[in-house]
Amino acid sequence: MLTEDLPAAARQHFLNNIIEQNQRQKQLIDKLLALIKIEQQHSLEQHSIDLASLLALVKADAHVRLQEKALDLHIELAPDLVRIKGDALLLRQALGNLLDNAIAFAPHGSHIILSASQDNQAIALSVSDRGPGIPDYAQQRIFERFYSLARPDAAKSTGLGLPLVREVALLHGGSISVSNRAEGGACACLRLPLP
Repeated sequence: MLTEDLPAAARQHFLNNIIEQNQRQKQLIDKLLALIKIEQQHSLEQHSIDLASLLALVKADAHVRLQEKALDLHIELAPDLVRIKGDALLLRQALGNLLDNAIAFAPHGSHIILSASQDNQAIALSVSDRGPGIPDYAQQRIFERFYSLARPDAAKSTGLGLPLVREVALLHGGSISVSNRAEGGACACLRLPLP
């Protein structure tokens, strides 16, 4: 169509669509390759990770997307929780995916909480938003590959973010859950075993 004699506005419209779809395909391929790589990994080297630094990096990674929606990201770190054991790169990617979902569904101008706490059984890394929450029909499917809920801004998701988080959790001997909050929104919680 671009080789035909089209008005400049129509040509630009088609070109923008092509570029957007190309970026989406690249994102899909990159995420799929990352997921496959993690699934084929049977063990990982765990190191001591400064938790405050990890959460600050996750926040910095999302800075532009947070600004675009005027979202405030608040980090809540339990005072006695300083270090965790794990693969810093994988945990950063997993928390980034959870934060991406929260940003996608959080109402413009609202706030998101990224928190870390500990009980006698595990360390919990959570991302909470004030979005619409998870519909009942999707509760059992959100960790399936390529399954994705419609986003308020109509942007399409690859449906690979939560499956990747699940694989990272399993590699660390932990778990992931996503639930609706009583006060509205959703909370994704990545639980890691105590060192």
